[in-house]
Amino acid sequence: VWMFEATATWAEEHVYPDINDYVNFVATYVRYPGEPITEYFGDPQDPRGTKIYGAAVWNHWLATGGGGYGVGAVRRAWEISDVGQLKDFALGAYDRAIQGAGGPRFSREFVAFSAATAEWQTGFGGFPDAALYPDVRRKGKLTRKARRFRLDHTASRFMRVRPGAKDIR
Repeated sequence: VWMFEATATWAEEHVYPDINDYVNFVATYVRYPGEPITEYFGDPQDPRGTKIYGAAVWNHWLATGGGGYGVGAVRRAWEISDVGQLKDFALGAYDRAIQGAGGPRFSREFVAFSAATAEWQTGFGGFPDAALYPDVRRKGKLTRKARRFRLDHTASRFMRVRPGAKDIR
């Protein structure tokens, strides 16, 4: 479901570039970075429910942002999504499309994407309309004694880092 909705929202931006409707959903995307990008929260009362539409930023990253594989990479993911027996058809399709465009595996691309979302308003990553995106929520401070935590393979966690802090060197 997330691939369907994230791609549909991404495509709207290409058909109607002046409307920027997808930006309305980016706020939910950044509010829940610890929730998997692939998670569909079907309950309409769940505040995380519109994250899948905000995940359009993933397709922007692949096509024109840091990934820079062109819109053909997103289309290719769709073309191969129903071919063969992919374990997770969406991730598998993106994985094959990224590799077919000369990139690394999905997991490495997702790490680069996540890092770019941390400071997308700086212009790093080439996200369209990045000045309109809210900051990604940080959770905790990075220190030497930072506690361990688990993340789903398609989730992110962002921490506050004090420049020059002695306790993280």
